[in-house]
Amino acid sequence: MTELAALKALILANPEARAEYEAQAPEFELARELIAARSRVGLEATFPMVRTMERK
Repeated sequence: MTELAALKALILANPEARAEYEAQAPEFELARELIAARSRVGLEATFPMVRTMERK
């Protein structure tokens, strides 16, 4: 088990932490779907400020 996986398992052993983690699942699933949809049509996930700074 990697260090990150071990840390996650340790944190999620706490019932309150697990409940909060699971409550956020729909929001993260939506984010994953939006990222995937943007990738399928060739859009990048860059921030407008980054593009502005690159033009200068």
